[in-house]
Amino acid sequence: MDINKQVKVDPNLLRNKELSQVYYLPDQDIKWYLLSNDPAGYNIDEYTIVSVEDVLVQFPEFQELYDLDIGNKQVMFKKGINSNKWYDFV
Repeated sequence: MDINKQVKVDPNLLRNKELSQVYYLPDQDIKWYLLSNDPAGYNIDEYTIVSVEDVLVQFPEFQELYDLDIGNKQVMFKKGINSNKWYDFV
C-alpha cells in the first residue's frame, strides 16, 4: 500500500462511530488521522492504517478534506455539531 494513500483511523471509527475530527500532520509519515466523536484514545501509534480508498467508502465526507492543498501546515478539522460542516484550526 502506497504510504501517500494511507490514513490512520481511530479504532472506534471501525466500530461504526461517527467521524468528527480529522488531523493533517505534515511531519508524520502518514499525514491524515481520522477520529470518532468518542475516540478510543489519542495515541496515534495505536490507530489502524487504512487505505484512502477504503476510508472514502465508509466516510465519503473525507474527500472534501483530502482534496485540499494544505501544504506544510498542521491542521485539525472538526465537524460542526449542528451544521455538519468542517471547520479548520491551524
